[in-house]
Amino acid sequence: MILAHFFAPAVLAGLRGTYRSAGNVLLLPELVSEESAAELRALALAMGLRDHDLPDRGHYRFADAAGVPLLEELRALAEAIGGEPLALGPARFLRFVPGDYSLLQDSSGLAARTLEATLDLSPALCDHAEVNYLRGAETFAALPHVLRSLALVERTPETLRHERYLAHTRGPADVWRLRATLHPAPH
Repeated sequence: MILAHFFAPAVLAGLRGTYRSAGNVLLLPELVSEESAAELRALALAMGLRDHDLPDRGHYRFADAAGVPLLEELRALAEAIGGEPLALGPARFLRFVPGDYSLLQDSSGLAARTLEATLDLSPALCDHAEVNYLRGAETFAALPHVLRSLALVERTPETLRHERYLAHTRGPADVWRLRATLHPAPH
């Protein structure tokens, strides 16, 4: 499903350099086709979305994405960009509509360094669906919503993330993401 040119050696070399120079953060646009994104949204719906509604953490819908074949491709690409062996951890489909959000507390609890891979699957652009990563009180990455993009962000236990609140007053929004946690693999 990942477009083949992203695995070309010259492209990977450039992506590795960009990832490292940006502090182990990368936003890679148009990683999959519109058709693949639609297929993954349909798969998430078929798996059954559940409500996540904890006011101090977040409000959105999700489905466990274990076993989704694309996850192995995401792991392989992240491994090639990050330059170290990675093992796949938990993965979820996420869906945000107006009124939904994910607060910092929703992303806490990491015990070790990980690489977070978030693939956008949204059917349309939403100009206020930003994802922010913080270390302490400082935002070190504010990633805009880019259709079918992959965000790779190295996270430590001190790194928190939140999905910006999707305000009803800003118009329609239907933001879909596939998020996987990748752990350094033992050699």
